[in-house]
Amino acid sequence: MRPERKHFDLAGAGFLALFLLFSLFVEIWKLNGFDVGATKSIQAVIPRILDVPLSFFSLFGAFEVTSAILLILIWRVRELRPYWVFLILGFGVLVGVETFSKHFLGKIRPPAIYYRYSLPIFFPTSRVESKYAYPSGHMGRTTFLLVVFWYLVGTRIKMGRRKRYYFGLVGVGLLMAISRVYLGEHWLTDVVGGSLLGIGVGLVSFQAFSVFGSYLKFLKFPLDS
Repeated sequence: MRPERKHFDLAGAGFLALFLLFSLFVEIWKLNGFDVGATKSIQAVIPRILDVPLSFFSLFGAFEVTSAILLILIWRVRELRPYWVFLILGFGVLVGVETFSKHFLGKIRPPAIYYRYSLPIFFPTSRVESKYAYPSGHMGRTTFLLVVFWYLVGTRIKMGRRKRYYFGLVGVGLLMAISRVYLGEHWLTDVVGGSLLGIGVGLVSFQAFSVFGSYLKFLKFPLDS
C-alpha cells in the first residue's frame, strides 16, 4: 500500500464513495431490525466474562488514545515524517466528518439494555456525545491508524513476512468492531460506516502527498529542520 508518486490511486476515494453510499442507505432504510438482531447475536455468543477485557480494549479507539498514538508514530517513525501534515489534517477531517454525521444522521444509539461497558474509566470526549451514533468514531480512528500501520508494514517488513502482520492488523480491526457492538456502544451499521470512513480518509491522507507534497516542501517536520 505504498503511495505512488506519479498517479493518484483511487482506492481512498473509492472507500469514501462507499461511505457516502452506505450512509445514504442507512439514513433511508435505518436497518434497525438488522442492527438489533446483530447485537443480540453477538452478545449471545460472547460470554459476560469478557466484558472487562473488551471494555479495556475499546479504550484504544478513544480520541485521546488514537491521537496520541498518531503523534507518537509521526514523531518516532522517520518513514512517516514526509506525510505528517497530511496525516494530521486527515485525522482532523475524520473527526470532523464523524462529529457532523452524528448530529445530522438520525441513527439513534443502542438503548441501555445492551450496554456492557464495565470500567470506571471515561475520557473527556466520551462525555460529549450526541444522541445519534452513526458512524462509530472508535472504528473510524482505529481503521485510520490501521492504514498507517499497514503502510509501515509495506515499507519496513520484507515481502515474505508481511502477510502475518496484515492478518494481525485485520484482526485488531475486527476485534474493535466486535467490541463496539458487544458493549452496546454502537450498532453494526455504525461500525461499518466508521470503518469505510477511516480507511478512506487514511488512504487519501497518504495519496494526497503524491499530488500535493511537492508544493508543501517548506512544511518540513520540526525535528528535521
